[in-house]
Amino acid sequence: MTAQARSTPPTPAAGPGPPASMSLPRPGSIGFDTAPDRTRTRSTPSFLRRWNVILLILVAAFAVIASVASLVMRSASATTTSNTAPALVGVQDLFASVAEANTAATAAFLSTDATGSEDRINRNLYQDAIRRAAAEAEEVSATIGSDDRAHDALRDIAIALNTYSGRIEASRVQSINDLPGADQELRRALELVRTDIADSVATVTDRGQAKLEDERGTGQLLIWGAVALGVLTLLALLRVQVELLQRTNRILNPLLVVATALIATVLGYLIVGPAARAQALDRASDGGYDAIATTSSIQTSAFELQSRLSLEILDGGGEDLDADFAAVADGIAELQAGTDSTREEAAAETLAIRWARYEAVARAIEAEVGAGRREAAVELFQGEGLATFNGLNTAIESALSDNRDQFLDGVDDASRAVGITPYLTIVLPVLAALAILLAIQRRLGEYR
Repeated sequence: MTAQARSTPPTPAAGPGPPASMSLPRPGSIGFDTAPDRTRTRSTPSFLRRWNVILLILVAAFAVIASVASLVMRSASATTTSNTAPALVGVQDLFASVAEANTAATAAFLSTDATGSEDRINRNLYQDAIRRAAAEAEEVSATIGSDDRAHDALRDIAIALNTYSGRIEASRVQSINDLPGADQELRRALELVRTDIADSVATVTDRGQAKLEDERGTGQLLIWGAVALGVLTLLALLRVQVELLQRTNRILNPLLVVATALIATVLGYLIVGPAARAQALDRASDGGYDAIATTSSIQTSAFELQSRLSLEILDGGGEDLDADFAAVADGIAELQAGTDSTREEAAAETLAIRWARYEAVARAIEAEVGAGRREAAVELFQGEGLATFNGLNTAIESALSDNRDQFLDGVDDASRAVGITPYLTIVLPVLAALAILLAIQRRLGEYR
């Protein structure tokens, strides 16, 4: 072997392995490449900028819709408190005053016919009641709002009251001076109450109840739209925070957490406030206004019974009063069945006792008239009859007062339930938007 041959390096043996031209991977190269992380890192600022705009738009839209919805609902609640509810109570008081005037005028007329002199007590009661009815008609007109049909009905009531008082005065003068036609004039006055005034009162009541229902539903669709947008905003905030957690391995972003809490607070008020308002209005209607309507119906039926009892004495019998007795008794039973507090139960029980006393005297008067003992009937009517009727009327007014308070208190509670919501839907979303803007700008600053 020559020296040249010894100096020639040996040829490597063929075998498995990479080609000579392929080098082993280096850290940071293909096998250990961190390029996807660097790509994600480079895309984080664009992600933040994009979601900064999206979140601010969502918060702004949520604030606008929520504030409009809550303002509309609060305005409807304020209208219910200051207009609709007082008008509904006032129109019941109005008809009760007219019925009281009816009874007092009839009693005064009867005393003149029976004794030749007018009963000044009942005359004064009539004058007080008719003046009160006129004043209550004006108050209802001032609070009923812009309902044209209700105002037309109230104008009809005012006209009918003038006509009614004129006929009462005409029957009084004719009776005092022993002129013919006094009975017919009184009947025309009583019929005016049963028809024109009663129908107009029913119209005002129906319009008020319909308005109450409209106000109860006002703003509900807007509220649910705001709630849906609020949920979407919360989901977007959570989406951004989860993505940032995956990108940066930071568990929490305090400012985004604050923004999320603020939006959640507004969302909670948008759900809880209207729900509390609806419950308060339900309580006011079911436990308050329904009882007011029932009690007012009892009062009207009692006054009607007293008036017809007076006319029966004038006519010498012939009136069938069983339906009138049944109307009062059924109303009291309905009122007792609907009581929802110890105080209302006591008032209804007192009313039932006073009614039993009056019914016994009224039946006795009816029996005296049927037996032809007119003088005895008049004496009983003017004495124990009026005393027991006044006791019944006092018990009715007590029950009315309790239910009025419950109704108006419930309406006030409903108004308070949404009173603060408009302020929260403006202030808290603004703070949330500032927190979002500051949080994302701080995070973007880390990539500059």
